[in-house]
Amino acid sequence: MLLSFVLAAAMANPSDCDICDDAQGAAFGLCNAYCCAIDCVADPAHPSCETLLDNYLDLTGEYPACEVFEVTVTATADDRLDLWIDGAPVSLPNGNAWSRSDAVTVELNPGWHTIAAKGTDVARVISGFRAEVDIDGTLAYATGDGSWTVYPTYPGAGWEQPGYPTAGWNTPSVCADASPWGTYWPTLLSGGPSKWVWDTANCRTLGQAWFRLDFEL
Repeated sequence: MLLSFVLAAAMANPSDCDICDDAQGAAFGLCNAYCCAIDCVADPAHPSCETLLDNYLDLTGEYPACEVFEVTVTATADDRLDLWIDGAPVSLPNGNAWSRSDAVTVELNPGWHTIAAKGTDVARVISGFRAEVDIDGTLAYATGDGSWTVYPTYPGAGWEQPGYPTAGWNTPSVCADASPWGTYWPTLLSGGPSKWVWDTANCRTLGQAWFRLDFEL
């Protein structure tokens, strides 16, 4: 009865927010009730929120627009970077250019997610990986803040996938000597809080290193 009342009110009197404008018919009513009339993001304990969400998922197979997070990953590696988000490879135009970074934006639903990266040294001078992750426009994670993990040798098949066991992985070390990079920092990361990191602080082990960031939205 309460849910029917909320839906009827949401359909008859759409709120001022326009986040559900792309939804149609019953999906619009469910989205408007969940995101606007009740604002289940701010009040998830409301007695109608769980049912509204379940009904929206059953109807559309997707989360309501207010439950979609915009995640931007900005990263580079010296010398080469390969990147995956939730196990899917990401195309990086500057993947072979340590002095430039790539910014990739994806929309993710609530739950656990994984950003995986492999850094490869080619020039055999110094190794490093640097990344920042913004969620809805706000910095959430950066290399050097202790949020990432690293493995110094090939971890095994599926290492880039969500849920891969990370027992034995370590926190990346901030490079103790950044002088080889001088003041020439990668574009997009210049002046940001991230640090060059690797599996050891001297960042001279060269070769490759495998990194993961597992986080919950």
